[in-house]
Amino acid sequence: MSAELIKAHRLSGPMMAALHNASTDNGRVTGRTGTLVALITRGLITTATAATGREHLLTELGAEVLSGLLGTTVTTPAPVAADLPMPRGIIEPGARVRVPLGRAVVTEVDDDYVSMRFDGGAEGSIAADSLHIYRLCIVCDQVGDASMPGDGRTCGYCLATAEDDAARAADADPAPAAPTEEGASREIMIGGPFAGPALVVRADQVRDDDLIMAAFPAGTTVDAAISGREIPHATPVLAAPAAFDVGCWCGACKEYAHRCTAPAVVLARTTPWGTCAVVSAGDPVAVRRPVSVTTDRGPVSDWWVITTRAGAEVARVQAADYAAVTRAAEQLPEVTAVSRREGGYSVRRLFAAEAATPGCRPAHAAHPDVRAALEALTNLRLARLQDDTETHRTADEIDASVTGLMVEPRGRGRVAAYWMVEGMHTTPEGEAHRAQLDIIRAKFREAGWAVELGSLTCVFAWRPDRTDAELRATEAASYAQMRKEINASRCVHGRAPAEEVYGAPAAACARKEPTQRVGVFGDDGCLYIADCAVEAAMEAVSLTEAEHDGPEYPAAAPPYVWHVLCPIHEDQEQRADACEYCLA
Repeated sequence: MSAELIKAHRLSGPMMAALHNASTDNGRVTGRTGTLVALITRGLITTATAATGREHLLTELGAEVLSGLLGTTVTTPAPVAADLPMPRGIIEPGARVRVPLGRAVVTEVDDDYVSMRFDGGAEGSIAADSLHIYRLCIVCDQVGDASMPGDGRTCGYCLATAEDDAARAADADPAPAAPTEEGASREIMIGGPFAGPALVVRADQVRDDDLIMAAFPAGTTVDAAISGREIPHATPVLAAPAAFDVGCWCGACKEYAHRCTAPAVVLARTTPWGTCAVVSAGDPVAVRRPVSVTTDRGPVSDWWVITTRAGAEVARVQAADYAAVTRAAEQLPEVTAVSRREGGYSVRRLFAAEAATPGCRPAHAAHPDVRAALEALTNLRLARLQDDTETHRTADEIDASVTGLMVEPRGRGRVAAYWMVEGMHTTPEGEAHRAQLDIIRAKFREAGWAVELGSLTCVFAWRPDRTDAELRATEAASYAQMRKEINASRCVHGRAPAEEVYGAPAAACARKEPTQRVGVFGDDGCLYIADCAVEAAMEAVSLTEAEHDGPEYPAAAPPYVWHVLCPIHEDQEQRADACEYCLA
């Protein structure tokens, strides 16, 4: 009999599993969307609407088929109306729902369509009578179950958890809570997309620029407004309190004037759902208020940190207020990914002491060139910097705690990398941190970056993902800049090289060992040896000018060049960087 039923109704394994659920759940059928659609098309289940949303129930044919599969008699539940649209109180503007394309916030509802904005920022719509739209629990952001209370906003699990927490709190402290004074506020933890602390105040105590994070069910008093009972807004509303206007033609004001007699207050006239935010003056509201300029922990910054619900940092955003943070965060792909994965994210304003970012100033933290440079310069200590951190040795205030790598953008793929020691990128005498800069140059080259020659106190480098034309222009600019910057400095012997010299002799004087000497090379080998690299470089220029009348050779490849000699094999005229004996 079972095999005949399976063949007659073309039942798959998931379909039979979904039907089996009805035998233990009072005729309710649960399963994947595609499975439910297949059962509906076969006439085995139907749909009904309730206060909790849409349910799928056995039909008479479905009960007959399930009875044959189980070998027992299965009855259908009470008659229900099929294919009704979701109740307006359940799918309403501002509600979070799940549809086949993902999670979204409802922006508009009419008789035909439900319009929504997805977590990724895209806009979309779905038929109002669709079988594939589900209201999400405001606490856990999961699809609500059949145990959701009459308002259809909290699933049975979260409601039971909140009741258990309240019961445990009452057992631990049976004394009644002191009434909240008018105008007073207290802090609770709220759920939803912007989980975190919020202040509970009376609606008539909401201030300008407060962010309205959540409301509470009708009839809730300020003293009874506890965590788990709030109804979070999918998007915070910037408060602009105003007197209630009976002449306002928005749907919210008309409905309030028709059914309520208590004094009302308009919290904001501009909201994501398109109507005024009007509530009774004594109703509780959860808000977040702008942080004062100074607190017990010092001054606050205009930087905000975006974190996961577990507290892991995702990104940092510079903004004046919470609303601006939300707009900026929604443009970041990493924040969007967290929002999709966890159903939301947390935001916290940073104190000035916390606003320092590793490896660069906060204003440069999101710059693509800086990010790429920090990825290339791995395993280096990163200096923690603020926007106003001074790094020059002549600065009025130097932060001695700043030590490590600092990267600054220079535009068009070019960056400058500094090594900071006790707040300065040079020694107190103005000398460069040569060893650290050499390591930075080597790491840039290993990552494929083009490193400019000639800079003494930092490293200039160009991103590798540039065109050949840009690379040639960079090399030409690098050579010209090298001649301009290096030739203007003096070597350790007090000599200043002329513009015509090749390479960076002043820097070579500073880097070579005191016992090392420098030779001038031509086609016939080493022709001249000196203790000073600048002296050798000038001799190379003299030999070149004596042999050539004018610049008949490439600027980057003169016929006479200078090189630091190998300290061991100087007599054999071997260069320090290419000694045939040392490398053998």
